[in-house]
Amino acid sequence: IGMAQGMIVRATLRAIERQIYQSVEELMTFIRAKLEHIYSAFYVESTDFLMRNGILSFSHALLCKMNAMRPIVTIEDGRLKPTEKVRNRVQGMQWLVEFVSEFQNFEDVLIVQPRSYMTNETRLLLDRLALQFPDKFFRYAIYSSSVATLIGCDATGVIVMEPDSYTRLS
Repeated sequence: IGMAQGMIVRATLRAIERQIYQSVEELMTFIRAKLEHIYSAFYVESTDFLMRNGILSFSHALLCKMNAMRPIVTIEDGRLKPTEKVRNRVQGMQWLVEFVSEFQNFEDVLIVQPRSYMTNETRLLLDRLALQFPDKFFRYAIYSSSVATLIGCDATGVIVMEPDSYTRLS
């Protein structure tokens, strides 16, 4: 996903600015290590796109609709996978906060949303994350059209980048 790549680019630029790595090979090792430390989860309002793209089966999507449930999907091994179901947006945002909270230490978190302006879901998520992590700053961005073709235009997600063991401290 392009947003996760942007997080890696930002981390790489910080490493270059601090002159942490002495060679291009060390920097490439750093970048490859970062790829293993990106985690994403999305609260998806509608099951339509997930069903059309084979992420949810027809029966699973139908059960979600019949029971007024909304899926949470995560990216595992490069694929979107249904992970959990919630009843409403508030529960979905709480699930995303708990997802971020599972990381003992994170380097960066990006909230992704479908609109250029801050959505109510993003505002709720920012408020809850600020309470949980008062010393952290959280950014938000629009997710790409390629992501929208997979999950639809009414989802909210988080991308978490945790520090890796290869990162040198200056």
